[in-house]
Amino acid sequence: MDNHFLLTDDHLWDFADGLLSAEENLRVEAYLRQHPEWQAKLDALLAEKRAWASLPPESPNAGFADRVMAAWTTEQLQTRPKTSSGKSDWIVFAVAGAFGLLILLPLIALVVTAAGSPGLPTSDIQLPDTDLIGQTLNQPGLQLAAFLGLAFGLLMLVDKYLHQRRMLHQMTA
Repeated sequence: MDNHFLLTDDHLWDFADGLLSAEENLRVEAYLRQHPEWQAKLDALLAEKRAWASLPPESPNAGFADRVMAAWTTEQLQTRPKTSSGKSDWIVFAVAGAFGLLILLPLIALVVTAAGSPGLPTSDIQLPDTDLIGQTLNQPGLQLAAFLGLAFGLLMLVDKYLHQRRMLHQMTA
């Protein structure tokens, strides 16, 4: 037998419910023979299971589900935030517009640059491309993806801020 086996409450419950494999059952039975305090716990657990099993099942009263749903609907209506008259909506629209511009401008610049328009200035900033990392970082698609990822992260940050502010407003209202 395994001398390093340590019985836990989870093992004991699984043993009482008959959920263990044959090998695990043997381990638990051997452990119980060596540790009478755990056998007492098992006996108490089995007595409790028998007591619960002897109770007659109860069914809910008629209309129980309807009363619960009505109470839940009433609670939802009471906790729903009161609509404002549009006082702070301009903040959301301004942030969305600013991020929309931040996302669209590089896309337009990338398309125009790819088309080869000579009238637009190009960036002369180049990372050293002597190694694989430098060559990878100089890829315009990767740079655009990094920029879009940053813009998305900033949008998420603003969203979290506005959500926290809304929750604070709801708690104080």
